[in-house]
Amino acid sequence: MKSIATFRSLLAILICTFSLLSNSSVKAQGGIYWREGFNNSTGKLNSSSTGPGMGTPAGGGAVATYELGDAGTWVLYGAYRTTGTPCANYGAGHLRTLKYTDGVTIPWIVSPIVDKGIAEIHLSPVTASKRYIIQWTADTSALTTNWTYALDSITIAASCVDTAIVINQATAKRVRFKDVTNGIVGYQLDIDSVYFKSVLPLPVRFATINANLVSNIVKVNWSSEVEVNTVSYSIERSIDGINFSPIGKIFAANDGNYSWIDQTPANGVNYYRIKSTDKDGSVNYSSVVKVIRQFKFGITVFPNPVTNQKLNLQLDGFELGQYAINIYNINGQLVSTTPVNMQNSSLSQTMTLPNIKPGIYQLEMTNGATRVTKTISVQ
Repeated sequence: MKSIATFRSLLAILICTFSLLSNSSVKAQGGIYWREGFNNSTGKLNSSSTGPGMGTPAGGGAVATYELGDAGTWVLYGAYRTTGTPCANYGAGHLRTLKYTDGVTIPWIVSPIVDKGIAEIHLSPVTASKRYIIQWTADTSALTTNWTYALDSITIAASCVDTAIVINQATAKRVRFKDVTNGIVGYQLDIDSVYFKSVLPLPVRFATINANLVSNIVKVNWSSEVEVNTVSYSIERSIDGINFSPIGKIFAANDGNYSWIDQTPANGVNYYRIKSTDKDGSVNYSSVVKVIRQFKFGITVFPNPVTNQKLNLQLDGFELGQYAINIYNINGQLVSTTPVNMQNSSLSQTMTLPNIKPGIYQLEMTNGATRVTKTISVQ
């Protein structure tokens, strides 16, 4: 702990720093990495209401443990979960450190690793008037050494209020929160919510992506958690899950939620992914989702045999675009052709045949790449 004079000077600097939070030069940050609510959801930080649970100094001292939270891996030394009353809107439970009675062991909590620097830390203490040491490091393996003070001591007077602490360190990769009160048995550090803002622009981080087949078209939906520097999204499709081609593009609107409709999905398996492009040209890809479109090409003719030169067709399963319906006689001669515009995958079409002789004919529907035939009888 530094001297009282140093402590007072740091508090003065802190007060000045908070007054600058509205200054755009101080707020040169790229975005929010993540938000950690320390909730008790399955797979998140473990819950305990029985105390530290990592041994006592008499039994060999506290040890560091690693826990997976919403934001990634946290290192906990002498920390435990509590099911006490949390702040509103953050879920049940929060993270607590407890001062050991030996007067030596000081618990701490280490954040996950970030890679774009740390501009600000935002804390929501559960209890008012808690005091914190906050340190940062560029050493991703640092546990007990190689830490630099961001704040020697800070008392956050209000509970359950988002409190911003300016760091502005482009090389910072982790932050450590410590108990600062030596000699006071049972001192507790309660944190309900924390998030970091980066110094440098963050690439887009996809939160969700899904694709659904509806009425023979595919709707692709995705959302992003970070898109401060994002220019556009490209929708890419593949039939083998390896080779993707762009089928559409949307400019970033910074609202986080997007959708795209593929009007012409391939028959069979379709794979989709989203590519984001940032202002500096860097790209990032979402995970891949799959949709199976099992739709057979079909031509239904009624009535068959055809009477009065009137031919009714039901066309199903065709890609959108321009087609020709050709009628050939038994000798393979073209006797009729009719253009068809498939604006949907299904279409009902009525044709009037020319004055042709009764007999067997071949109906062909083609766009040059696809060819489907049907035998008809004309009376």
